[in-house]
Amino acid sequence: MDRLFKLGFVSVLSLALLYPGAVLAAEIALVIGNRDYRDAPNAKSAEIDAREVAAALEDGGYDVTLGIDLDRNQMRRTLSSFARKIPSADRMVIYFSGHAIRSDGTTYLAPVDQQNSSLVRVMMDGVPLDLVLRLAQDRKRVV
Repeated sequence: MDRLFKLGFVSVLSLALLYPGAVLAAEIALVIGNRDYRDAPNAKSAEIDAREVAAALEDGGYDVTLGIDLDRNQMRRTLSSFARKIPSADRMVIYFSGHAIRSDGTTYLAPVDQQNSSLVRVMMDGVPLDLVLRLAQDRKRVV
């Protein structure tokens, strides 16, 4: 099982994508800090880091969607809610602090209830990093 699933700590995974915008640009941010994992070591500074990043972005005029210690269903709802804002955004920041899992070349952002007992659990519980990157890159196709 150790070969299939490598649990790694992502202290700061941050994507900042700037889109050229109008004078009154719509600036949005998604900030997630998962600290309190049920079946993995806690990511001790994840919540603090996420809250500080969210505050700085809010001070900078961003509409921030903040999630702390999200389970898999909460992560999906939060991503879906954020995705609905993307088509009207001129600037976007996505920030994740917490654990990530890498299996066979795919990276998954881990919710706090992530299970690593099988490939099915890893793939069904985690949020593929590719999904987050696609949201950031493909604004017009997001529904």
